[in-house]
Amino acid sequence: QGGGCEGEINLTEADCSDWIRTLSRARMMMIYFFGKGQGVLEIMPFSEEEIESIEFVTESDVLVMLQPEISLHKHVSTRGMFAVVSWVLDEGPSTTRGWSGGISRTFGAVNPAVKELQEWSQDRIEELAALHAAQQLEALEAPLPRDWERMVRHSYFSGEHLPIAVRGQAGHHATSSCSHNWWSATATGTDMVMDVPFTRWEHGDLYDPDPNCWMESQIYFGPGMLIKTSVKHAQFVEGVELFDNKFFGLSNMEAS
Repeated sequence: QGGGCEGEINLTEADCSDWIRTLSRARMMMIYFFGKGQGVLEIMPFSEEEIESIEFVTESDVLVMLQPEISLHKHVSTRGMFAVVSWVLDEGPSTTRGWSGGISRTFGAVNPAVKELQEWSQDRIEELAALHAAQQLEALEAPLPRDWERMVRHSYFSGEHLPIAVRGQAGHHATSSCSHNWWSATATGTDMVMDVPFTRWEHGDLYDPDPNCWMESQIYFGPGMLIKTSVKHAQFVEGVELFDNKFFGLSNMEAS
């Protein structure tokens, strides 16, 4: 309805998302005027050069079609005149990851109206992130849209606040399958070294008490011979022979 608005109209987070979504997809804006009286439609093309605006007199039963991505418009009329707006939208919106109301910066640079909405949203997100840090976000009069909540938390945690959430833990360690018991034993200096078990391999064929056996075995290495080692103790994970390699799509050769 014409005649101006009474009071101040504040932009909300939901309105900002809706307008960004609409303007990022809009390819045609159709305005139909009806009622009594007249109005003036002012159109200002988006350009870096100084271009004078164009004014049209609007009357009842007049249809105006505009391209919102290339021009800015303002309409002033008497209180008896009304206008109905319809949009021709693109099928796929241009959005940023994680925020359905976002747009790319390149589009914002082309469309000043969307660029201003984008700048307002960034300033507003900084304010909301400060409230979130002070645990005052729940004190807002109206609840935030879900996409705004995600952006606020993303902005808050991408700075100095980097939380680490441990959702669960599991492990298969030497001498223990319990992570807590293994860590307690490690922290207290428990010796978990043992002889090489027979379930792994026949270590007697590889063992030689001479510390230099590995050098001699390499010098005289030939077909059917094994390189010797003077080590016969290590830490071993129990139950490794029960590993079901086929469950993970591994062949017997890969598992061994």
